[in-house]
Amino acid sequence: VKQFGLGGTGHWTPVLIGTLKNKTTHRHILCARKAGLTLSALAGLTIASAGKRDFTQGLLSQMLPPAQHELLSTLKVLEVPKDIDALMAVSSGGTAAAVASESGLERLRNTNLKQYEQLNRLATGVERLLPIVVSPGAPDAGCAALIKVLTAMGGEPEGAQRLRMLGLDGCKPVDEENLQELRK
Repeated sequence: VKQFGLGGTGHWTPVLIGTLKNKTTHRHILCARKAGLTLSALAGLTIASAGKRDFTQGLLSQMLPPAQHELLSTLKVLEVPKDIDALMAVSSGGTAAAVASESGLERLRNTNLKQYEQLNRLATGVERLLPIVVSPGAPDAGCAALIKVLTAMGGEPEGAQRLRMLGLDGCKPVDEENLQELRK
């Protein structure tokens, strides 16, 4: 299995990847409530995100065309616990826009169709891998036991509930396609 160096902290082996609806990737969406709101109109406004400011700006820099990158430094980021919280902040008028995953949008659609229908997509990000579980070097017995537990979690009601809190429905072994994506 391929090992990756992480900034001088040793080598780590990717062993599992999160799954959601049999996919190992997801994408983020920039949404706003106001119809006709343009990207440039977001300058100086607050957007909600379930990620830290740096993470959110990284996502936005991938989503927005280069001509809009100057906008990034003007945005204020309201950090919230989950994607659905970010989307509800927009729906309630607390923020101008939100960055959320497609699965967060789907959750809002299933929970509150009216709020979902009020959102307008301004930009869509690239497919990104779901979380990866790594082990230091080759997995030892303790690591192997943990990998077994994580792999089985999606099949147990309590485990499935805990995975849903992470935005996942399971974990599977990392395959060559995932490794290729990690190398990019």
